Amino acid sequence: MMGTMETAIDLQLKCFSQRLKDLRTQRKLSQTELGERAQVNFSQVSRYERGAVHPTVDVLVRLAHALGVTVGDFFTATESPLPNDPEIVSRLQEMQGLPAEDKEVIKKLLDAFLMKKRFRDLASSS
Repeated sequence: MMGTMETAIDLQLKCFSQRLKDLRTQRKLSQTELGERAQVNFSQVSRYERGAVHPTVDVLVRLAHALGVTVGDFFTATESPLPNDPEIVSRLQEMQGLPAEDKEVIKKLLDAFLMKKRFRDLASSS
């Protein structure tokens, strides 16, 4: 069981590293510019993006502030939060009328599929 937990944590940290780089490049910032905004040396930003080291909570907060995101954004998918598939949008709207316990089941199913996708993405990028 411990091996599974370590693997999940490792995958989240890899997700963070890639997400940090994606957010920085989307904002057209160099590692030096991000480092200056977050009061972190540019070489440390490089290490975070490579996954060589992991930031403290304080540094996570400063990086998020410098990029104009929340700390949680480092650990979420990069896709747009709104689907462009009309069938999915229609089903999401219908879901609003479901009982809370049914909504929870749907959320757990979605989470499982999304985690599967993240694992595949991380495995293919290694």
